This record gives sequence, structure tokens and C-alpha cells, in this order.
Amino acid sequence: MVIKEKYSDHLYSGEMLAILEISGTPACILDVHHQTVTLNSGLSSELMIDEAELHLSNWLSLFRIHDRGEIYRVIHQLAEWDEAELTVTIPIADVNKTFSCKLLHLSNGDIAVIFSSLFNQTKIPSQKSYQYTKKIHYPHVRYSI
Repeated sequence: MVIKEKYSDHLYSGEMLAILEISGTPACILDVHHQTVTLNSGLSSELMIDEAELHLSNWLSLFRIHDRGEIYRVIHQLAEWDEAELTVTIPIADVNKTFSCKLLHLSNGDIAVIFSSLFNQTKIPSQKSYQYTKKIHYPHVRYSI
């Protein structure tokens, strides 16, 4: 008779974020059930935000609108994947930063998102406002300069 022993280590989400922090890897944990996102300090500084925890909708609003829909679709199709990879763009200050994001399902139901910068940053064009003045000429009014 052969005895098989199953061994597994459990790593808490906070511990995983700390390990990724030590390695200099920007990452976050999505708690889809509670709609929260916990960022490690590497990701917070990369995104230039002070918060370490965000509501899921606030976190999604950091991404370009096209990427938001893709991320939302992936994180809500839990049964279809264990690991997924996306390329996303996040406007930070006046620069669009592109990241490769690896999403991993954790045993507790959370999702780990690990960011890798792709270094192809593009400057966001400045928003210019234009004012148009319509000149109306009234023939019966005398204009003097």
C-alpha cells in the first residue's frame, strides 16, 4: 500500500503583495466579491496615487475606456480561465503608459494582477479649447473705429 500525501502551502494575499513588493513588481489583488482592489506600494507609486485600497470601479476608471471593458469581461468570466494576460494602457500625468498584466486566480477566489511596464509611453495630446466668435454685421448700424 502506497500512502500519498498532499502538501500545500497557503499564502495570504497580503503576503503575496509583500513578496512582489520586495522583488520590485507592481501588483494588486482584486477581491471581486467585496469589489475592492488592494495595491502594493510599487503599483501605487507607478500609478502616482496615494491610496493602497480602491473600490473596483475606481480602479477600473484608471484605465483607458477600451481596456476597462476588456478587464471587466475577463475578471467576471472566472470559470473560463486560471491565468490570463492583457495589454493595457493607463494615462498617468501627461503620459500613456502601456503595461502587460498577468491575471492569476488565487485559491481564495481573489485575483492577483501583476503589472510589467512595456516602456512604449506616448505623450497625451493636450486638450485645447477653441473659442469661436461670430461677427454679425448689421447693415443699418454705423461702425466707427
